Formats: sequence, structure tokens, C-alpha cells
Amino acid sequence: MQRTLENCRLIKRLGTAIQYDGVCMGFGVSEINDEPCRICKQCPLNNSYEKPEPKRKRKFTWNTWNYDGDGEAYIIGKAECAKREDVPEWIVKTDHLDHECLNPAHGAYIAVEDVYPGWCKYQIRTDWEDCDGESTGGYFVEDGGSRPVYSQMHKNPDKRGNPIPGWFPVWIVRKGEWY
Repeated sequence: MQRTLENCRLIKRLGTAIQYDGVCMGFGVSEINDEPCRICKQCPLNNSYEKPEPKRKRKFTWNTWNYDGDGEAYIIGKAECAKREDVPEWIVKTDHLDHECLNPAHGAYIAVEDVYPGWCKYQIRTDWEDCDGESTGGYFVEDGGSRPVYSQMHKNPDKRGNPIPGWFPVWIVRKGEWY
């Protein structure tokens, strides 16, 4: 059923609220407080309704770090830049680098061939500690195009060979002389 002022449960129970041009002013919290009640604030027909921002599943977008001990690399979520061929331009634009980084005539430059697929996951680890000695977490990166799966040695035979939840695809670009 489509929500309208005619089928509002509060209007049916409490009577008509003040309305302007098909928009409801809502019912106050109390006789003293005319702030719209919680139900009215969540109603799209109320004049004080603000459409909530869609929640992102993942906060990670991109970052640079030495994830494997071989030097700094860009780790970019594929949700930010889906196509491999767009990654060099995306890095220059997002990290505010000089466009000469894209020019092969310049010498060292970011090439599409420098972009590799990988996988990333946030993990809380007992062997990682913060400054208070508490277990902490961080992003962990795996090189390669195939999603990490449970090993054939996993204790649960039903999970063996199946994808491990929580991993998301990323692009990996090692910082080179162009940086």
C-alpha cells in the first residue's frame, strides 16, 4: 500500500495534522514540545523529513601502504574504479598527481600494465596490538585475481574450496619512479 496522508495511522488515530500542499507538519512529541514525533520524522510526507543517505557496506575506498614489504602500493577498491584501464587516470585525479605521470614520453609513468588485481579484507588479529595492548585490526591484502577460498584442510568439509566471506576486490598499483 502506498503511503498517503489518507492512510496515515497517526492521522487515523489522532485526527488531522496541519497540512500544506500535500505535505504534513506532523504531530508534536507532546503538548509542550512541538518537535515532530519519531514516526513523523521518518515519514516522507512530513515537511521535516530528510531522506537518509544510503549506507555504504564498506568504508574502505583506497589507500597506500607497504602491505607486503616490497614497497608502497596503491590499494583501490574496485567499487571506486571498476575498469583496470581507468585506474592510472583515477590515481592521478584522486591523489592530485601531475598529469605527466600518465605520459609515456616523460619516462617513468603509470601504465595499465602496472595495475594488478587483488583482494582485501578487514581483520582483527590477536597478534596486532594498539598502544594500549588491545587486539586491533587492519586491512589485509592478497595478490591475485581469484578470491581467497577455504583450504582443503579446513575443519568443516562443507566450507572447503568455498569463498571466504568478507574479501572484496581491489586494484594494486606499486608506486614507481613516476611517483
